[in-house]
Amino acid sequence: MRITLPDADYKLRLISELARTSIKLRDDFIRKNREKLRPLFGDYITSPGPIHRPAYHAVLLGFQEAWLRGNYQTILAVGEKLPTEFVEHYPEIRAFLGGALNLAKLGKNS
Repeated sequence: MRITLPDADYKLRLISELARTSIKLRDDFIRKNREKLRPLFGDYITSPGPIHRPAYHAVLLGFQEAWLRGNYQTILAVGEKLPTEFVEHYPEIRAFLGGALNLAKLGKNS
């Protein structure tokens, strides 16, 4: 009996579908817990020192809302307090920080 392995296209479609499902679950979680996550991000803004154990969903929601308001300095200020490993682990967080840094350099911050 010969076993055939799935082709590369099938693997890519499967990975793509898993990624879409993961993003949907993340967005659903944020939508359902928005009111609990906002105060946590507010604590991150006001905390004077580094954030030792940041909550991914709170940071993501806070960055999204700050971005929509054009408040890039908030993103950068909180980003400076985040552990390097946290930022490196989440591409969405890196994207917000990179975009905020570029726009702040262009003087488009509020």
